[in-house]
This record gives sequence, C-alpha cells and structure tokens, in this order.
Amino acid sequence: MWLVISDSHDNIKTLSKAIEIANKKGVDHLFHCGDIIAPFSARILKKFSGKLHVVFGNNDGEKFGLKKILGENLTSTPYALNVDGFSILMMHEPFDFSDLKGYDYVLYGHTHKLDIERRKESVIINPGDSSGWVSGNPTCVIVEPGKTENVIEL
Repeated sequence: MWLVISDSHDNIKTLSKAIEIANKKGVDHLFHCGDIIAPFSARILKKFSGKLHVVFGNNDGEKFGLKKILGENLTSTPYALNVDGFSILMMHEPFDFSDLKGYDYVLYGHTHKLDIERRKESVIINPGDSSGWVSGNPTCVIVEPGKTENVIEL
C-alpha cells in the first residue's frame, strides 16, 4: 500500500495525522509531491515507518536543511522510479500529461486540488492540499497499486 501526499506547507497537525494513518494501515511507501517547506516538517516525515519518496516543491526554501534531514529520500522534480513493479513519475508542478507512455502512475501536487484520473496506460493522482490552508479540506490518497485509490480526509 502507498500514501500519496503533497503541499503539507508546515501544517504539523495534518502531516502528523497522515503519517499516523500510514503507519497504522501498514503503508509501505509514502510519496510526498513537494512543498514540505521547513526542516521541522521534514522531521515529521521521518516518523513514517516505510520508504519515503519526496520531491522538492516550488515553496521549499530551506533546501539544505530539508536535504540534511531527508537525505537520498529527497530529490529534484520530475523524478522517475519503479516501486512494487510499477513505473512512477513524481513531480510537484504539473506539466502536459498528453504523452505519458511508460508510466503506470503519475503523482503531482502544486494545485491544491484533489484529482484522480484514469487513462489507458496511467493513473494520474494529485492528492490535494494536505495542509488544508488553501482548500479548507486537507486530503491525501491511499493507493493499493493496480487496484484502488482512496481519498483520506485529514
């Protein structure tokens, strides 16, 4: 099982709740699609018991401090990887999704709008605004790879 989250924007309360949910549900991989913001929030991510995959967002200002805490788990965007036999493209800011051949999942953030779209070859997921600062409704998405995607309200 995976957890997809984005745009936590230093909301410790909702980020902590997402990590707690992920750990209780036995989530194996957590994908954070950017805009953690400060190193103190990165320490919350480190409480996740599985494997972290994190990309920088446009508002992540303290890059050195974030990298110091998250190490190799934090990378630039876009970032392509394979997890559990699925090919994944992970990014913060979305781009043209018209040619996504070769990716089973495309994960992005930035817009603060929850969106799950199934295409022939790909599932495109924006988990929404996990901070709730912009949307007023903090969310993340639990994924059972190859099966279902479930929205979790924080």
